[in-house]
Amino acid sequence: MFKQTLYFSFFYFMLLSCKSENKDNDTFIIKKIEINESADEIPKIYPLFYGQHNFILFNHSKIYYHNKNSFQFCGTGLDDSKPPFLELHTKDLTEISLKKLSQFLNQKIKKDHNNTDKTIISISSPKDTISNKALRIIKEKFKNNKTIGITIRKCTEEESVVSKAKYNKRKYDCEKQKWEIGFN
Repeated sequence: MFKQTLYFSFFYFMLLSCKSENKDNDTFIIKKIEINESADEIPKIYPLFYGQHNFILFNHSKIYYHNKNSFQFCGTGLDDSKPPFLELHTKDLTEISLKKLSQFLNQKIKKDHNNTDKTIISISSPKDTISNKALRIIKEKFKNNKTIGITIRKCTEEESVVSKAKYNKRKYDCEKQKWEIGFN
């Protein structure tokens, strides 16, 4: 009986020691950049809304992907503080499981990246705190690649509404949606 208790205690201790996690590594807080436009020496920074590859980390486990994007250039008379309207639909969002994310990154992004000089991956969340493990996987996968840039931001209003409709399995019509912020 003493041996069984000793073995049980040993395995229980080993299990507890293996379980310790650093939650800080799996949590990311999106901070809003405050810009003082009256300061002459600070250039105005406009957000990059979309990349060639866009991941929406909807909650702690749900991952959506879309590759719709619209790049805007300076001097076009557009309001760079508002995102372009992508006409995103629920069918445009592909759900990716955490187990298959690494495989997806290898197949989709590395394959597409071979055809371009620079690739931008946009990671967004409807909330300002990301606790989805996909964030760490994506960052680790490309941390040493100097030609792949990763931007982390809050979802645009369009991404937020569409991903919520997909998650809740609701119908969504972009033309009937009442947008609060507006688009370029």
